Amino acid sequence: MSWHEHKYPSTILIQRQDGTIYDLGEMGFRVISFNPPGMNYAHTWQQIGKYKALLTASQAQQATIPLVLDAIGNDNYDIELQRLALRKIFNSDEYFYVISMRTPYLRWKCVTEPFDMTQLDNYHKLKSVSITLDAIDGFAESTATTQTQFTYDSESWGL
Repeated sequence: MSWHEHKYPSTILIQRQDGTIYDLGEMGFRVISFNPPGMNYAHTWQQIGKYKALLTASQAQQATIPLVLDAIGNDNYDIELQRLALRKIFNSDEYFYVISMRTPYLRWKCVTEPFDMTQLDNYHKLKSVSITLDAIDGFAESTATTQTQFTYDSESWGL
């Protein structure tokens, strides 16, 4: 059995700009956590007098989303194949979309920060891989397009 024969439930999909979709669970990566934070705002204040400040502007900033996953193989070759697959999936020379199956009608436009993939000694498992996703816009967007019917039944609109 090779590394891609280990399968877990579909929890996170990675959609590249060319339309390629990677299902982390189907590829043998067990997602431990994916918890997008609330909105990240930068606030600008104007001091008014000695004891008061006035909020003059708020700007949405990039959001940081932590993703933690496990990878287990049958041997060292499987582990190396998993490393290569993770590098390909999370290549950040261009942005990609992250879709959580908890809310499959929303996606985040992301790039990744550098991450480590450490193999545990004498065991065919990568230490839990922590990947920091930088959500460029700070918001999730709908997976629907203008060609998608604008109804609740379409299950595509993040309303």
